[in-house]
Amino acid sequence: MNKFKVRTEDLPRRRHIIFLGRAVLANIIADKVDMWISKSEWEAYVMTVKQLMQNLGCPNSYSKKNKLYEAEESQRYAETRRSAWSRMLEFS
Repeated sequence: MNKFKVRTEDLPRRRHIIFLGRAVLANIIADKVDMWISKSEWEAYVMTVKQLMQNLGCPNSYSKKNKLYEAEESQRYAETRRSAWSRMLEFS
């Protein structure tokens, strides 16, 4: 194993490789009609997945507990923004 040397290249455009790959894929499938689904087909698929998850006993991601948590988070965010603005106004 000591005989092998590993060389890693860090290309400058490496940061954009994922975007470029997705753009190429989008161009390939843009003209293919069978690669697209309608909104009604998507909604039917989502309902099927939700029913399967309920049958398996998976918790519902849109439960009242999660909605309450989201409301508390948004309230905390709003309070943080208000306090930040009030501190900025104090200094001006």
